Amino acid sequence: MGSVGSALGVAVLMMIAVSTIPSIFLYKRYQTGQRYRQIRGTAVETPDTVTPGETLFIRGTVTAGNGTDSVTGPVSRTETALAAWVIREWYTSDNYWMPKARGIEAGDIHLSGSAGRVKLPNRFECAQTELGTRIAGVGAPNIEGVETDDTVVETSEFDTDTEIPPEKSTPSRLATLEQRVGLDPSTKGWSLPFGRDSGTRNYREVTVDTGDTVTVYGRVDAGARPGAAPTVSPPKGDALLVSTLPPDDLVRRYRWSYWRGFYGLLGVILLFGVFAGTLVYIWVSPQWSVGTQEPQSWISPFGRVNISFHEKRDWTLELTQRECLKVG
Repeated sequence: MGSVGSALGVAVLMMIAVSTIPSIFLYKRYQTGQRYRQIRGTAVETPDTVTPGETLFIRGTVTAGNGTDSVTGPVSRTETALAAWVIREWYTSDNYWMPKARGIEAGDIHLSGSAGRVKLPNRFECAQTELGTRIAGVGAPNIEGVETDDTVVETSEFDTDTEIPPEKSTPSRLATLEQRVGLDPSTKGWSLPFGRDSGTRNYREVTVDTGDTVTVYGRVDAGARPGAAPTVSPPKGDALLVSTLPPDDLVRRYRWSYWRGFYGLLGVILLFGVFAGTLVYIWVSPQWSVGTQEPQSWISPFGRVNISFHEKRDWTLELTQRECLKVG
């Protein structure tokens, strides 16, 4: 019983120890799971069929509020209805792109159906990412997009994806963007001879243009005045979701991201704890300890393996000449 207790104690302690840093990632995947549980089974409507007070998916066509309103994508410098961007920096020591800053910009735009329309909120958000987000990343691991405090923009791929090594000068438009969010210029760090230089920055941007068909997940509120279009705002306890993907694809993406990220990492932590506990059990268990046992052996795919137990609990393994077994 003492051996079992020791093994269980070590297993628990090892799981606690190894989960300290991964707990940040587990929390991010837990948040992904919360969003998945909220959006699965959510009704899909068009701007013609929405009802104020409901939280739902709305699928429609992007139109400018007054026909001329637009924003300029800070990375691509193109005129568009909505632009979402992220700046990442490469760390060779961790083999990881770390998000440094992000932002979403949107003017006065609407989502239109055949007859009705809903208004999306104006957005002009940009900031450096906080430490926890830098470590755990922005969004789920398999999601292409940008996430701020109350808005998520997702897509199948970024429209603009530019890398600038640290030894090269940063184009003026990107330098201006870095200054706006207070980022210092990148510096070259330790790098592999034939790999990407540490300190390389990646500038990514996704845009939504007038005429694009998008999906929005949010709460529908009545218009500010009689006859005004209903507005869409972030649902309670979650972020407003804007995506070029259909609702079914979004649900499947969040489900897979949650299952793989949360349960996969949790499984690795549990397996590590079980492995450590098993080693301790073998080490302290009487039947494996002092030299009270005769040498034991068995046939492995590589031959006969002999194990001898000595006073200091050293194991001597002897691999004899491989024995061929005939079947038939």
